[in-house]
Amino acid sequence: MGRLFSAEEYNPEGYLKAWALTIYNPMYKKAVSYLPDNLKRVADIGCGIGNMAKWIGRAGYETSQYLGVDFSGKMIAKARELNPGFEFIVGDIYNQDIQEAIDGCDVWMMLEFLEHVRDDVEVIRSIPSGKRVVFAVPNFDSKSHVRWFDNKKVVTGKYGDFVRFEDSETFKIIKRKRIFVFKGKRK
Repeated sequence: MGRLFSAEEYNPEGYLKAWALTIYNPMYKKAVSYLPDNLKRVADIGCGIGNMAKWIGRAGYETSQYLGVDFSGKMIAKARELNPGFEFIVGDIYNQDIQEAIDGCDVWMMLEFLEHVRDDVEVIRSIPSGKRVVFAVPNFDSKSHVRWFDNKKVVTGKYGDFVRFEDSETFKIIKRKRIFVFKGKRK
């Protein structure tokens, strides 16, 4: 198992490498397909350098329909640089002010986020009932993963008390490394 990284340890440049941008494209494309046609606003929790914002823009959504949140000021600075017009805020998802800022969003998106935080269940539990949830988790360990999931059944078992799952898909990253993408609704 890896460990919790501090905000200062995340390097935006590492996320800009060509291989990192391309191998995750199917995940981003699927996540966008899970957004409702009548989307008000999506909260992209752990948005990093704003890759999802780019995909949301490509899909024809307005910049006002997106809010990116990350605890790393360096990642948010890069996200703002790469995605002008989109809103990004620095903050900790466990902070009440951040919870209030994203409360009006109808979709909570967490792509490659839950494996990096200390209390993933607390994050899922904090999502208001009835909100749409889109998230992705890996089946492999990494130096910054505090958890990973063998298969989709383990994921649905862990979060099933809080999320009514509607759909999922598995994406091959490299060799036996997979990303599981889920769509559901907070119970």
